Amino acid sequence: MNQKGLTYVEVLIVLAIIGIFALLATPSIIKALNVARVKAAEMELDHIDSALGLYSSANQGRFPPDLDTLLKEKYLKNKKSMNDPFNRPYQYSSLSEGSEYILFSSGPDGAKGTSDDLFSPNSSR
Repeated sequence: MNQKGLTYVEVLIVLAIIGIFALLATPSIIKALNVARVKAAEMELDHIDSALGLYSSANQGRFPPDLDTLLKEKYLKNKKSMNDPFNRPYQYSSLSEGSEYILFSSGPDGAKGTSDDLFSPNSSR
């Protein structure tokens, strides 16, 4: 008899093979996503850093007391840019009466002061 199609056993074998490949690929995909989030955070920190520089130039070398000021005065366009790719707010503090600042993301682990923290290029540390 000449039958076309697959039996249930053949379909299960194909699904099992696909499942194995998916399990093997998952750690690589997760690692790639984390690397992409770190790169995105670095770019966003650079963008916020530029906005802080523009604000400082227009305000006698003083930086704003908080990042919301950049939004209010249109140096940044949307509030979405206030959160890092790990869905946590960027950490900002104006130092030395506004003449310096620190701007960073607490990184993938979300803990401040660890080796994966990401700082803006012109931030005081």
